[in-house]
Amino acid sequence: MSQNFANAQAVSGFLAKRSCTPEIVHSEADALLRVRHSPPPDLVLLELQGGRYSLRTLRNLVNLRPGVKVVVVAFHSNTRQIVEAIRMGAHDYLTIPIGDQELDRLIQRHTQELASKVLTLVRKPLENLGDGHSLVAASAAMRRICVQAEQLAHIDASVLLVGENFTGKAAVARLIHLFSSRSRERFMEVNCAALPAKLLEKELFGYEQGVAGIPVSEPGKIELCNKGTVLVNEITAVPTTLQSKLLPLLQTRQLLRIGGEHLIEADVRILASTTGNIDAALAEGKICREAYYQLSAFVIQVPPLRQRSEDIPALLQNSMARLARQNARLPVPFSRAAMDACVRYSWPGNLRELENFVERYLVVGEEAVAHFELTSDSNRWRVATNSWAFQKSALASRNTKQLVNHGAPTRNLKSLVRGIKNEAEVQAIKQALEDTKWNRKRAAQLLNISYRGLLYKIRQHSLTRESGWGHSTTARDWTGRHLDHPEER
Repeated sequence: MSQNFANAQAVSGFLAKRSCTPEIVHSEADALLRVRHSPPPDLVLLELQGGRYSLRTLRNLVNLRPGVKVVVVAFHSNTRQIVEAIRMGAHDYLTIPIGDQELDRLIQRHTQELASKVLTLVRKPLENLGDGHSLVAASAAMRRICVQAEQLAHIDASVLLVGENFTGKAAVARLIHLFSSRSRERFMEVNCAALPAKLLEKELFGYEQGVAGIPVSEPGKIELCNKGTVLVNEITAVPTTLQSKLLPLLQTRQLLRIGGEHLIEADVRILASTTGNIDAALAEGKICREAYYQLSAFVIQVPPLRQRSEDIPALLQNSMARLARQNARLPVPFSRAAMDACVRYSWPGNLRELENFVERYLVVGEEAVAHFELTSDSNRWRVATNSWAFQKSALASRNTKQLVNHGAPTRNLKSLVRGIKNEAEVQAIKQALEDTKWNRKRAAQLLNISYRGLLYKIRQHSLTRESGWGHSTTARDWTGRHLDHPEER
């Protein structure tokens, strides 16, 4: 911030070359507006021009945001004014003319302090959000989002969360609520894409109606969440007429029930999320501009899993522990090879796909099957998952009949789990043998098991070419005594 445009331009150019994002503000009013209505800047450079005007700006900045770091810039002769600024809360000072080395030292010192702040805010890779929810923040990208959430928590304004399906937007919204002064009150999520327009309006705003002359009223989630936070999930699925009804709430903290005549006070913070392209939604009229401008005071972009692979180990461990607890089973550990395969996988289904994978791994418990799923191409993945679903359904049906006929639930439940495991294992081995044209050495490499182990599995499940692909073979063939591929000898 500077009244001397030449000084401001020089400093701005220097900072831009060091991957900083400088902003120039020329007046006290603009400076206070910038700090009040946006996440506070990491560092403010305030040039002292002499007199009391600049010190008044400093006082107002410090009073408005006590945590903001202000570095005053002044001529060396203005020693008294620099001392007064430090007493008033300035973080540091620079003297004019400003040298590159001085700025470098200032930026390095501040960068270290900022990194320390991030580590203090997120001391562990798993943030417990309560009610069984959690947020993994092991990657730099998610740690930055945690810092943004902490900053925005203290500004009671709307936030728009943007990202692909199942990236954790709702968890980030919960984190904002947890950091805020509203954390003791309710957090509610409304899934707009799952509800028709009429039901969605009732869900949000409630209604008033008369039945046989008797008034009946039902509060909506916004009213029930008074003093708390509401996440409007998938805002582009909300009809634009209903979006318009959100405007009075966003502007005056008041709402009107369906059929009601009087506005009701509703001190609620509204957060919104979307998986779509906002620019396209605006162009297609899926979101009204007035609602968008109110809801998107701040925007947080939540990256997909493929862009934050550092989070995957912690996500896997957390999901395994939770699912094992829910299913009263012992967690199945991930080997280094399985973990590496998970980290390399792109996870197009994000957190939902990862959780489904962990659930299968918990039941099957075979690294070979997991490795096969993660290293297969999309077509093979589709075949494997469809086969899994079919076999699981068939086995469940067959074992249900056994339960009825034999009345041995404990024994048959174990048999069901064992059967699912064996069927999945057989399918994975068959697919690998088909892909390698029954070259067992290459199939073993594909399944990430030893050659001898694969031969044992082939004998165990009585697999032959005839059983899977219509070619005859002999027992000597699949026991490994006669090998029909030269490279297996």
